[in-house]
Amino acid sequence: MRLNLSQNPDFDKAKNIVCALIHAEGGKFRGKTRLNKAFWRAHVYHYRNNSGLLSKYPIARLPEGPAIDDLDQLLFALEQEGRIMITEQAAGRYLETVIVLKSNPPRLQEDEAAAIADAIRWVKNKSASQVAKESHRLSYGWKTRSNGDIIDVQMDALDASDLKARAAEAKTIAKNLNWAEEAMRQAFGE
Repeated sequence: MRLNLSQNPDFDKAKNIVCALIHAEGGKFRGKTRLNKAFWRAHVYHYRNNSGLLSKYPIARLPEGPAIDDLDQLLFALEQEGRIMITEQAAGRYLETVIVLKSNPPRLQEDEAAAIADAIRWVKNKSASQVAKESHRLSYGWKTRSNGDIIDVQMDALDASDLKARAAEAKTIAKNLNWAEEAMRQAFGE
């Protein structure tokens, strides 16, 4: 059974992170895809540099990359609270969502502010397709999960050498389990 949005872990924290991202972008954030990637990137950066999650709010695997779970409902809640205003603006031959911060930005801890700043630097001056392609390349969770699944940010925060070490460790464990199963069969004649 799926949780109601307000029952998702860190619902209020996710709203604050979105507002902080909009504020850090100058009070106006262009594009839901870019917002999704900034939210994901802030979580990855925070985990790498602070050994802890920025929030427990779910990040899902979507075709265009890691994304805020139920983003539209989260934005609707923020708009209903009067914290943001959502508009659309022509961007070439497409309509782009523009989210404007209408309230004071949330107060952040120093480590949270650093994660938000890194995320904004990462999406700055990049198109939606650019950040989507980059997130595809960088997200282990995106590569290994199916659409709609929740991504494990901790795995995305590991660098290539960490991933190789964990893969080698898993291979050793599997080898030891196979050896133990074979020993049990020989010992008990099964």
